[in-house]
Amino acid sequence: LLGFFTLNEFVAMFRKMLVSEQFKSPVAAQYYKQYYVEAAVQFQTTIFAGMQQAGDFLSVDPQIMALHFYSPILYILEKFDLGTPYEECLELAKKHVHQFCLIYSKEEDNGIN
Repeated sequence: LLGFFTLNEFVAMFRKMLVSEQFKSPVAAQYYKQYYVEAAVQFQTTIFAGMQQAGDFLSVDPQIMALHFYSPILYILEKFDLGTPYEECLELAKKHVHQFCLIYSKEEDNGIN
């Protein structure tokens, strides 16, 4: 998924345009907030709540989990946009997901050593 947001030229340019124009254009700000802030956190909140109900994740506030998960992803996207090589961003994303699973997965079910 990181590749879609970074290597897909249209998607990457659209995101960069929204980031740069959000302070000049209320429309750009609205779309940036909608696509890269609110919808992402809402979607992930729903996913994590479902994973909690299935018994895969600890029972904590799923919205806070979504914030803990997504904020570093947004940071990695920004790093990429500022010139960090894709491979470095991908490695950081993998480490982030691994650490996130160590923190939130039920210990007996996480399968991560």
